[in-house]
Amino acid sequence: MTNSPDRNKQGDQTQAMPKRAGADRTAILAAGLARGRTIKQAAREAGYSERQAHRKLTDPDFVASVNQLRGRMLERSYGRLTATTAEAVRTLHALLQDEHAGVRLAAAKSILDYTGKFKESVEMTQRLERIESILRAREQDDWQHSKPHS
Repeated sequence: MTNSPDRNKQGDQTQAMPKRAGADRTAILAAGLARGRTIKQAAREAGYSERQAHRKLTDPDFVASVNQLRGRMLERSYGRLTATTAEAVRTLHALLQDEHAGVRLAAAKSILDYTGKFKESVEMTQRLERIESILRAREQDDWQHSKPHS
């Protein structure tokens, strides 16, 4: 790969940007934005001008790919957090036996707080799943009734 300086409209030299294939540059820009880079940072990493990057953000397919990448990153992070949950619960449980009352109280409050939030989350998920199931059944029923009879 060779580096050649790009020029802006006034002909001034800007920083040297490596030449990359368009699809690679687009993927690098999307990944940078999904990781939380600023538009300026992500554009520089991908070899785009900031203006070009802003233009890419007007493309619904590009924005969808950034959102999809961000979603996958969040899912992986959530998976890692979930893997450590059992250890965190064991730690809180052990702290209930600590010799200092303040530590025991803080652990007890944490357990009660997180238990309530967890219960609410599970109940909300179950309710949402029931609603989605009802909607799917209605859609299926509507589809069955809208088919032409032969």
